[in-house]
Parts: sequence; structure tokens; C-alpha cells
Amino acid sequence: MGPFAVDPELQRKGLGARLLEYICNYVDHFGEAEYLETNKTTNVRFYERYGFSTMREESLFDVPNWFMWRDPRQTILK
Repeated sequence: MGPFAVDPELQRKGLGARLLEYICNYVDHFGEAEYLETNKTTNVRFYERYGFSTMREESLFDVPNWFMWRDPRQTILK
């Protein structure tokens, strides 16, 4: 997945959740896995709610990073 973010003023309104749900459904439709990286602890919990799991955790330039993977799920594209 390419980088995406929600403007801080618009966070906590479900926009990121809807965007990630759409992306996951789209990728699932094609039977593909997803990979992402994050350097925020709060994002790890957020991504886990959508089926991502941490493959590896590593510090890069003294910044913790989580490398996450999600296997495809069978779903109907909305």
C-alpha cells in the first residue's frame, strides 16, 4: 500500500477506517496479500483490527518501525 494519512483536524471521525476497509476489500477481491510499514505504536493496533500482523519490529535511525502483513480474505467487493 502506498502512504496515506488523514489530516489531524479530521482524525477520529472514521475516515481512515473507511479508507482502510475499502483498500482491504479491494485487495481481497484480487486475492492478494498486503504489506505495510508504520512507525507509530497507535497505528499497529489500528492495523491489527483489519487483520494485519507484525512480521518484524526494527529500529531504523533510532525510530521504532513495525513491518506488517495481511493475508487475503474472501470477501465481496463493495
